[in-house]
Amino acid sequence: MSPIPPPASQVTLRDMMIAKPSLAFALDVAAGGVGDLKPLDGLIVLAVNQANIAPLRRDPEARERYGSLDAPARDDERRRVSVSAIATSLSLPFETVRQRIRRLTEHGACAVGPDGVYVPASFLSSARYLASVLFAYGRLKMMYEELARQDLIGRMPKPNYDTSEAEPIRGAAGLVADYVLRVTEPFRAEAGDVVSTLMLMALVVETLAREEDETPPLSTRALAERLKLPAETARRHVNGLVEAGLAVRRGRGLVLSRAALHSPRMTLLLMQNPVHVKRLLDGLAERGIVASWVGPASKAEVA
Repeated sequence: MSPIPPPASQVTLRDMMIAKPSLAFALDVAAGGVGDLKPLDGLIVLAVNQANIAPLRRDPEARERYGSLDAPARDDERRRVSVSAIATSLSLPFETVRQRIRRLTEHGACAVGPDGVYVPASFLSSARYLASVLFAYGRLKMMYEELARQDLIGRMPKPNYDTSEAEPIRGAAGLVADYVLRVTEPFRAEAGDVVSTLMLMALVVETLAREEDETPPLSTRALAERLKLPAETARRHVNGLVEAGLAVRRGRGLVLSRAALHSPRMTLLLMQNPVHVKRLLDGLAERGIVASWVGPASKAEVA
């Protein structure tokens, strides 16, 4: 039985091969959450933190200073960001983001000052946050190894940092956050809210991993378990996906609709995803992370 055909003629088989492990990785990281936060709150914290540290990530000395797991950037070095900028970047209503950030300040995951919002170092050093970072890092290595096995990586830049003493796991976390925010955006545009976004991603990942006529329906219970959702919440969002034409009921489960797989947004995502993956892997290679994983016997080409 032949694999699922690309959604459009511009999408290549290689695009589809890269999409399978990379979108599964993004889903696991997004569903795993940030600390013990709800999915939408975790997404907001990721966006705020990325804006806070953007200038530091362009500074080679700051990269080295704040790359390790035990060294978050100091609060006074974090660039503040406005609520409206975060709302715009996530395509969310301003009031939704404002209210969420207000609650996140009570949770200790955000702080608000006269110049804007930032994620405090105290949260970024907390056990709950570090557990999610370590999970994402382990899952990132698995994705890299899967792409390498299929010879889908190609040439990468030489490392500019020595990782013999400590891997820059916190630096990797910033690159992962960039990737997750980029690839979830088209799903958010299709599905609307974050929970429906994760469900749609789960259906896409399941579809890409199977043969066309062998994609088994996913039960609402299976979706709830994978995404760590209450059963009633999952059921409500499943109904929304079906009503929107993004999913189809089959037997007692759910499958991705063909219209959703072949939508213009999904086609564009599959075409652009290899560029996003390469940016992620090049950043990891430049920081010395790939070299720490594979050693001198790496099969990946280094420029």
